[in-house]
Amino acid sequence: MEASDTSSNSTPTPLSQWQGSPPQSSEHGDTQTRRKKYVPNLPGGGNPFIYNEERMIDNLATYVTLNSLPLSYGENYVLKNFITLSLQPAYKRVCRNTLKHRIVSQYQIAKSALIEYFASFDGRVTLTSDTWISKQGESYLCIEAHWVDSDFLMQKRTIAFDIIDESLTGHNICSQICQTLDEFNLRDKVFSISFDNATANTDCIDHIKNNVSLLLDGVLLHVRCCAHVINFSAQDGIIFIAPLVTPIRHVIKWLRITSSIKRKYKTLCKEKGLTPKHFFIDIPTMWNETYKMLDQAITYKDIINDLYNDFHVNSEAFI
Repeated sequence: MEASDTSSNSTPTPLSQWQGSPPQSSEHGDTQTRRKKYVPNLPGGGNPFIYNEERMIDNLATYVTLNSLPLSYGENYVLKNFITLSLQPAYKRVCRNTLKHRIVSQYQIAKSALIEYFASFDGRVTLTSDTWISKQGESYLCIEAHWVDSDFLMQKRTIAFDIIDESLTGHNICSQICQTLDEFNLRDKVFSISFDNATANTDCIDHIKNNVSLLLDGVLLHVRCCAHVINFSAQDGIIFIAPLVTPIRHVIKWLRITSSIKRKYKTLCKEKGLTPKHFFIDIPTMWNETYKMLDQAITYKDIINDLYNDFHVNSEAFI
């Protein structure tokens, strides 16, 4: 008798015939197409992740740099336990010397790419620069370059952050800036330089005019720092309210260094139903800090007034 169902006697399809193209189904369509409907958009296109230690060190170096973390960050045992137990068991701690060398290497690569970019750059850059002396007595110079790229997007890069071994005179600052311009192929591509109003910076501009390619005979070369000008103007105005501001500043300073006034301050806050606050204290280089200090003090004016009268002999109410 001839069987009506021959599926049990069918010959299996050799494995070699399945390779290269998926099996077809007239009822459900292409197997590959059906599979795509259910596979999510996985990282790496769904390819298996392969751990690469060198790539990990590169990424860690970038992470440490961008977040201003210490070089010892890669040696942290807590970080190691978190990564090995939660993310990647093969992770090994990265010593600070390895991380330092990798960061320096990344910096050199980025610097070389920027130098190459500026070599063919056909526009102009605007520089901003500042100098200062650290607590250790070292003189520093920072230079930033600003420009508009071919896609009409504003770009900014720090092209120098150097120690100046000599005094901060106009001539020495100019020499350092010109050295940086030569290194980055920018000697003939400067549009303007923004400085604050220090005498040495103004003198520096006179030297730079003789060392770079100028537009409009250098009329637009020196752009004085607007924030610096506004601060000078504000400080001149603050002088007239000094008799009112100075006592407030004194009380805030006392709150930071005197334990007895701290205790009195907390007691007064409790009596008036206020939460003790850590006040801003203004500094001469930032005029808006004076506003912040007064804005906070106005809520606590009665308390500040009592503190000043208690701890300052023969004083009068000033709020």
